[in-house]
Amino acid sequence: MTEPAAVRCTGLSHSFGATRAVDGVDLEIHPGEVFGLLGPNGAGKTTTLRMITTLLPATPDRISVFGIDVARAGWPCGG
Repeated sequence: MTEPAAVRCTGLSHSFGATRAVDGVDLEIHPGEVFGLLGPNGAGKTTTLRMITTLLPATPDRISVFGIDVARAGWPCGG
């Protein structure tokens, strides 16, 4: 059996009013991988991490952590 990705995100987007902070991010990180999120100020790095950790809602809600759908897990911004 294949181990699920540690983090999997598909088409993540988030807006603050009319400002689109994150637009269509696809990301997959496997257990044991070292991952860095790089970009200039205002690129959406912190917003992306806040969606993954459920501190901000993601649109659409397509985030899983070790195979658990965070939107339905009942975590802070999920289900």
